[in-house]
Amino acid sequence: MPSPKQLLIPTLIAQATYDETRMLVGGDVALAADLYRAIFRLLERCGNDPDELASEYTRLYSEIEKTYTWKDDVRRKRWMTMALARDWLHQRAIVGREAAMRLLGRRALSGQGPRWAEQAYDSLYPLYDPALELIEPKERPCEMLAMNWDFWGERGKDWLQGKHATDWDHYPSSVGGLHLIAERSWFIRPDWEWPREERYRGVLIDSEHDDADRQSLASRHELTYQSYLRGDAQEGNQLIVWNSERQLVGPQYRWIAMNSNVARERGWTVCPTNPFEWLDSAGHWMVKSVYWKDGWIWLEPPRFEALGEGWYVLASDLAVEAIRRAFPDAQTHLWVERHSRGEKPYEGSWHLRQPF
Repeated sequence: MPSPKQLLIPTLIAQATYDETRMLVGGDVALAADLYRAIFRLLERCGNDPDELASEYTRLYSEIEKTYTWKDDVRRKRWMTMALARDWLHQRAIVGREAAMRLLGRRALSGQGPRWAEQAYDSLYPLYDPALELIEPKERPCEMLAMNWDFWGERGKDWLQGKHATDWDHYPSSVGGLHLIAERSWFIRPDWEWPREERYRGVLIDSEHDDADRQSLASRHELTYQSYLRGDAQEGNQLIVWNSERQLVGPQYRWIAMNSNVARERGWTVCPTNPFEWLDSAGHWMVKSVYWKDGWIWLEPPRFEALGEGWYVLASDLAVEAIRRAFPDAQTHLWVERHSRGEKPYEGSWHLRQPF
């Protein structure tokens, strides 16, 4: 079985062939087909007619090109600014990749593809999720401020010694007066020691195992927003789930949210305008996820300031009461990791738990 990701790496094309094809009418489709020639060879070995594959690929490419989000230059430049990107992959490569994926997927579903195609489907997700790619982060709330010590003060030394790491009172329980029931946060100070702290907080409905790790809250595989809404890859024991992102890269994909299956079981419906926000039958919001950002966490030192980004989940009083009634044994878990580089590297991890 070949690596699915290797199949989707564009094939090198001779410069003369590239220049010649690019000047033809409809040359983009032909170039894109050449970029993903490995997909065609694979399907041809499964007995598919080469001409039929080429025809279907051209039709798929045309359909995707018409709805391609990034052909809007304003939108594309906005994304590049947010991602601090200087270069952008040519449209034909991205549209061509999506068309190749659909061609492989359709043939596999009809029994005309390799046997392993369905098994490897999780590795063939799109490069981006249109529902989340351009989601705007909120400002960091004051409750999420961390690692904001003076350079020569004692608080930085205390942090390196793990002080307060096991104290629930050291971590916020609310944001803006609303219940904070989950978070997936990254905090960093880009100074010479490069200290950083990661927090994973969430709720497990049945917490029988004392040695549960943060993977207990992870989705079984990477989720797009639509697959999250369908209830895919979310365990029955997870009141909260965080996305096991792999190919979808960026903080907007490192989300944490209410288990969509559990939310629907409570009779809640998803808000049509705000991702990850759940409403009760009266239209009152019950639970919502918030994406926040304060600076760029990969900023190079020396920058003696506290930066961070992440997601957190807020719940209303009504939601907390409903969850406690439905799941009286539910427990909140918090996993904290602290890392520091330098002359004396430091690493510490803690697991806290308490009744929800």
